[in-house]
Amino acid sequence: MTFLAVIALHASAAQAGLPAIHLSQSEFAAQYGTIRAMEEAKETPEAPGLRKAVEDLAALQHRFPSRIKTRAGQLVEAEKDGRARVDGLYWRTLDALTFSAESAEGLNRIPDIMPKVGGELDASDAFGTIRKALDESKDEFASKLWPSERSAAQSCIDSFDEIPPAKRDAAIRFILQTAGIKKQPNSIEMLIVPRMAGPEGMTVRTMTGPLVIIGAGKYRGSDFDEVVLHEATHVFDTVAGTESLFGELRAAAQAANRSAFDVEEVPHTAMFLLAAEAIRLFVDPKHKDVGETFGIYARGLDRLCRVERPILKDLESHRIGADEAVKRIIDRRSPQFIESEAYASASSAPRRAFFIYGLSSRAGTGGWHRGATRSAT
Repeated sequence: MTFLAVIALHASAAQAGLPAIHLSQSEFAAQYGTIRAMEEAKETPEAPGLRKAVEDLAALQHRFPSRIKTRAGQLVEAEKDGRARVDGLYWRTLDALTFSAESAEGLNRIPDIMPKVGGELDASDAFGTIRKALDESKDEFASKLWPSERSAAQSCIDSFDEIPPAKRDAAIRFILQTAGIKKQPNSIEMLIVPRMAGPEGMTVRTMTGPLVIIGAGKYRGSDFDEVVLHEATHVFDTVAGTESLFGELRAAAQAANRSAFDVEEVPHTAMFLLAAEAIRLFVDPKHKDVGETFGIYARGLDRLCRVERPILKDLESHRIGADEAVKRIIDRRSPQFIESEAYASASSAPRRAFFIYGLSSRAGTGGWHRGATRSAT
């Protein structure tokens, strides 16, 4: 795999006992991210090789089975859960496996390890198609897109590198200490790609350990800085296991029989909030949460943010401990509390609000969303 612009950030991190964050680029990852983003956006590139690659990926989606089994063992079916959710889960899985392969040649090994993707999709067909799309578009991507895309991604890397090391270290330390994380990785490897389909960030497993993929795309300045810290926090969470605020929130939500949405998104929302606050405290005091700027909170996490933000503030300022923070957050996600909150909101409004139990933007898991307000009938 061709790596470019490898930058070892946090030169002071080793002395401070903090994980070092390494940002780099890969032409393979950039090419795959770009053609996938083109397919998702239904673009029709003028260059014939790129156009054929996009068409091949679109044809692959039409061959996706009508159901998929998730890593947690849940069976998701198009008839019950919606075709879009099934397709989204297949693409998310294929994206993760493709990025983790780290090269076009590495794709050839996946079917031997995993004959069926999601228990249903023929891996030889899927990765044969992806390899074909990469081969078809390789030369045109390298000559027409890679020079400008490489420069754009490099500008994001350079911007993050310009943050004074002491401020970067302080931001990372804030997240680790607030989340009570003691077991840490020595370093975090990140690939920055110019474009990426779906949510613009994921952590995948490779032969050499976790690898974070970030689609620079629309993120610049402190927004990009927050995304880097957010994705780093996912790695912190993975390494720490149950011994962190995130692990304790996940376990407490499961023990309290909260929804699958809460089990996943309660700790995830805490990651969003801590990363954003770290940027505000140590990098840019005027920074606004990426979740607010790009509408992520509004797609199902806004209620969780309202619950968690003040509790995390109390935790950050040491007014409460981690156990109390976990208890308060999980208590405020009880059906009784949500129902009373909804009733109070509806009673105080001049026009009656109603709530629907719908689908979130993250792989279609259920969650509370505020619906449109309408007059009582």
